[in-house]
Amino acid sequence: MKYFRDKVVLVTAAGSGIGLACAKAYAAAGAHLHMVDIRADRLEQAVQEVQAPGGAGRIWTHVLNCSDEEAVRALAEDVYGESGRVDVLQNGVGVLMGGPVEELSLEQWRRSVEVNLWSTIASINLFLPRMLAQGGESHIVNIASISGLVAFPFTAPYTTAKFALVGLSEALAAELCGRGIRVTVVCPGAVRTNIINDGTLALPGGWKERIVRTYSRHAAPPDRVARQVLRAVVRRRPLLIPTREGLPLWWLKRFSTTLYDATVRRATRLLREMDARRHKE
Repeated sequence: MKYFRDKVVLVTAAGSGIGLACAKAYAAAGAHLHMVDIRADRLEQAVQEVQAPGGAGRIWTHVLNCSDEEAVRALAEDVYGESGRVDVLQNGVGVLMGGPVEELSLEQWRRSVEVNLWSTIASINLFLPRMLAQGGESHIVNIASISGLVAFPFTAPYTTAKFALVGLSEALAAELCGRGIRVTVVCPGAVRTNIINDGTLALPGGWKERIVRTYSRHAAPPDRVARQVLRAVVRRRPLLIPTREGLPLWWLKRFSTTLYDATVRRATRLLREMDARRHKE
């Protein structure tokens, strides 16, 4: 896409999954790329994959915890010191955290909010003033989840943070309208990433194993999602749902909250019944 040639793009969580796939796509389109990840090993491997296609832009890497405000502040200084501007700021840090709500610790709640929400808040707080001051058009991409549009049982910490991220993105888009900065929130469902392996998901009735099998068989490849993300930026789309499996439930919620609530309650009841049968066995 010619749109991204010579633009400066920053991607967090660029070491794997959707972040890495988007980094590849931006680089292949000729962007100058700042890749950010908390894991140096993943980032080192990711850079080799991004450089393989021979994109036209430069690549910088930054290893840091995006939930650490001071680390993000230093990142902003480094990025603007090197590149002078940011045309696309993509916030994609996330961790899956869930289980029966009565069994969750405050530390699990805190980690979910810090990683899934606070990292994006810190990024926006420390980059947005500079993006406004630099002039011209720019774009913020927030990677949320279908769990930011519809609620699933046993994922309360993750769902809480992702709903907030969707709300943040909508409010930001409304406030920045006419000021040269567009906002896109991306709400994918099942995508082949490390989110389950890296997270903590204690589901009843062997449902974690079922979800892992479903992901391995049916989850969308990250590069397909990445292509849609780049198109959404070019087309200035405020909301992108790049996978289809969550759409029926979202449509149901918009059409009838009564039917939606009944569906969710029934799913939760089935999960608990299966868990009870497994414990009896």
